Amino acid sequence: MNVTSMAVARDSVQVIYIICDGALRKSVDGGKHFISLSLPKDFSMPPHMLAVAPDSSDVVMALDSRPGGNHLWRSTNGGNAWVDIGTPKNGINAVITDIAISPAMGAPTPGRHYYATIADNRPGVTIRGDVMMKTDINWVGIGGVTTTHDYMAIQVSPEYLADQSVCVVGVTPENGIDYQVINFGAKSVALTVKFIPPGTTKDFSVPATPSSILKADIAVGIDAISADERMKVAFISITSNTLTRTDGIYRVSDQFFERLAVHPHDGGMRINSIDYDTQGLLLGEKETTNIWLCSNPLNVAPTWDKGDPQPAGQSETVVGMRTPNCYVGTSGKNGGFFIL
Repeated sequence: MNVTSMAVARDSVQVIYIICDGALRKSVDGGKHFISLSLPKDFSMPPHMLAVAPDSSDVVMALDSRPGGNHLWRSTNGGNAWVDIGTPKNGINAVITDIAISPAMGAPTPGRHYYATIADNRPGVTIRGDVMMKTDINWVGIGGVTTTHDYMAIQVSPEYLADQSVCVVGVTPENGIDYQVINFGAKSVALTVKFIPPGTTKDFSVPATPSSILKADIAVGIDAISADERMKVAFISITSNTLTRTDGIYRVSDQFFERLAVHPHDGGMRINSIDYDTQGLLLGEKETTNIWLCSNPLNVAPTWDKGDPQPAGQSETVVGMRTPNCYVGTSGKNGGFFIL
């Protein structure tokens, strides 16, 4: 079994979607059993990534493998029926790197927003980079960011209904890697925090160059320890094509950022996947099936526990969590889905 993507529903302790051996599967009992979901005949297999709405386990989005520009598909009934919602940005150099779904909006603009981050697959070029949004009509650029970055990861703000914002990770050849909060209503960037300087990890490219960014992941919550109890805190993982000292996990709050050392010899760490549910932060490594759990990620000096025993499999560890459970998917010999 090779589990390559996971989406854990936040409105239910039971619903989990995974991509396993190139097929889409769903659990309604917290990962104890999975059923295969049928995809339309014109869905280009295999699916690549998943996102589930934060307020409804029935609303899920999947990315297909259509040549010349991947298509996104949406289900609003738990994966029983699917609608092709198109390509966020056309062009062979536009690569979808992450996807997200907003909670349902109320009046005066009811409905949901669907998001995709785009990176340009040419080294040293970000012309096709963008953050795209779809309502019920067309995909449009969120505003103010097109061509500026190779965007690598996205999550909707935990206060989305109030602040109309998304949180993204982007990279440029000249300025390094930064975290941005973008307000779709104002079509502007509300916050930019440059947390990795240029010269270490470069922009996205296919095929990857030695120091180009390979992937990023982001999880966002509310910093309950801060004097401002509504301040957002983001946890961001950065993985380069070859290990650099800046690879690893970062915590960003307002204009402050720091790299969190996971263990005493952490001089660079290749992370494949992260998840955060306000009770804890879970990391899965790329080259191994090691997982790391932090139950106090907002503390000044967070502490980490290494998963023991280590999940079976070989590498490419994907994680999800809904306290008290941690969910892990691995690939390679003896890979599979595990509940910890």
